Amino acid sequence: MGLLSDPKNRVKFIVFVSRHCNKLCFLTYLVGLAWFIALAYAPMNEKTYFSENALLPGLVDSEYSLQRAAERFYDDAKDESKKHPRTIPIDWISNEMTRLGLDTYVQNYSFSYPLNIFKQQTFTGRNVYGILRARRASNTESVVMSLPLRPPESILNKNHAGLALMLSMAKYMRAHTYWSKDIIFLVTEHEGIGIQAWLDSYHNTRASTFINGSDLLGRGGSIQAAVNLDIEDSNIDHFDLLLEGLNGQLPNLDLINTIVRLCRKEGIVPTIHNIAQHYNLESYEGFEQSLQTMLLMMWSQLSGSASGNHGLFHRYHIEAVTMMGVKEKRGRNNHGFYTMGRVMEGLFRSLNNLMERFHQSFFFYLLPSTERYVSIGMYMPPFGLLVVGCLIKAIELWASYQSSQPTVEGEETDDAVAGGDSRDQDDKKQSLSRGLLSIAPVTIISTMFGMVAYYGAEFFIATASPFKMSPGEGLLYGGVAVFITAMFYPRLLSRADKDASLGPNWKVLKSMTLIMEGLVLFSTSLMNISLATLLAVTMVPVTVWIQPTKSKNYTTILSGEYRLLRFLQAIPLLLIAPMTLTIIATVVNTYTKNPYININSLVKDSYDEVQNVLLVGAVENQLLGNWTWGLMTLIVLPNWLMFWGLLWTGHTSLE
Repeated sequence: MGLLSDPKNRVKFIVFVSRHCNKLCFLTYLVGLAWFIALAYAPMNEKTYFSENALLPGLVDSEYSLQRAAERFYDDAKDESKKHPRTIPIDWISNEMTRLGLDTYVQNYSFSYPLNIFKQQTFTGRNVYGILRARRASNTESVVMSLPLRPPESILNKNHAGLALMLSMAKYMRAHTYWSKDIIFLVTEHEGIGIQAWLDSYHNTRASTFINGSDLLGRGGSIQAAVNLDIEDSNIDHFDLLLEGLNGQLPNLDLINTIVRLCRKEGIVPTIHNIAQHYNLESYEGFEQSLQTMLLMMWSQLSGSASGNHGLFHRYHIEAVTMMGVKEKRGRNNHGFYTMGRVMEGLFRSLNNLMERFHQSFFFYLLPSTERYVSIGMYMPPFGLLVVGCLIKAIELWASYQSSQPTVEGEETDDAVAGGDSRDQDDKKQSLSRGLLSIAPVTIISTMFGMVAYYGAEFFIATASPFKMSPGEGLLYGGVAVFITAMFYPRLLSRADKDASLGPNWKVLKSMTLIMEGLVLFSTSLMNISLATLLAVTMVPVTVWIQPTKSKNYTTILSGEYRLLRFLQAIPLLLIAPMTLTIIATVVNTYTKNPYININSLVKDSYDEVQNVLLVGAVENQLLGNWTWGLMTLIVLPNWLMFWGLLWTGHTSLE
């Protein structure tokens, strides 16, 4: 702090930054990007460890042996499901839970979709849950085993194997008396909507005005942790761990470490995004696989959508994870209910040992493999280097603007000099004030377009029906229309301010816009490092580089050169626009999932996926509280439009 508090040192610092600004921006970005990528290399990250010693994973002998009962539950669940093609067999599940000795309850709820998608049509659903009361404690704490059950008509995994495993675990746990926490077995309908309705009612809150759940007739203790099951078949190849929660939240790392340790003990391979840990992490192949795992985790996290039902527990400070049992077509492993049950037994016995909530291990991290982690203390320094170029450039521009302000010259008497100094300070303050006020029109108009994009979603969807378009198409075309319209606002300002001296001062505009960009990126990184990193990697080099190329004094010879420079800067600026980034990311995601040979199929599927991404983002914003839609429309889009206005309305020269 002494460097900036001492006036002499502050001047030296500003002179140094101004002299080497471009070199510093380029160097910090390059070093930050290389450093961030290198974090996937084993010597650059750390091996996972247990911070909560009370978990004691795997130190007890597993006793689960109800695989035959699980197989019977599995067959019965499939038979019952055939009788309910459009719903789930709630009554059968309730009867089975009651027969096993659980306190069983059914919750009814209703919900409607926001943005008038189905014209305020109300849908209904039901959840069923059973509570195994702790016999050795006062029922003040509980853990949850949940699963989403899907009807036969659903294109997703029906999860009959998960239900069979849950019921067999309830039968096993009911026969033992060492449980010190209530165990809640929860089956939900309608994916995340059902779990949100149950959580709202359990905690007497209402996170969304579109979901209305009935009061719960039975409750357990305060929920400490939750495990969500999603199992494809009675025989699986490995357990894939889904970690990403709503708005990029992650479960406590100790919970992940416990699951990985127990899977290793029972011989099931734990994976992250279906990638197992490489046997030699320090080899090139090991680094490549670790980097792929870390990037896939970041890719999944950046949207802000939960990768499973577990993601909705995080907002209640409940550590949760989804364990997806994956059956490979050519998998060499074949693990049945016996092995899966032993893993679940060990996991819940470890959770049963908890003396307090998870709090000691990391909540902010990236995983290059199942047993290596990159904590917030490791990834923030390279991220800071990626973004600091914005602040360096902003300081250089502001210092340049201040030094260009007029000063009082000439020799005067002492009284005159004193009065001149006072007038000089007043003039400089007024000049700085005018400089800040000159960017007000650009700032206000950019913010207004962001508000139109955010609040106009319902209007775009409503106008889709008369034109026989789907809601997704209406939202896509409406967003594109707003984006294209916003691109022409600099021309409006140029016509209004024919005198160049009345237009926005480009140095002030770019300095303030870069500061805003840096604040947005640093703030976003504290919750969703993946989204912040994507924006930083794509936006920072372009926004630091661009500057206006519209001269105050046009000449016939130079006008063509100015236009060429302007359009050369406009192309990369258009590529980092929020709408363009969304389209590019969707195309990349579609191609990664299915490497198409036919370009027509890629275009068609990407077009459908873009509609789905926009629609899900807008719906989740109001239905579940996903912040990404608001962040991109209300903050990132106006910030980008200010850079766009800078390119076309600022004034400079080629000198």
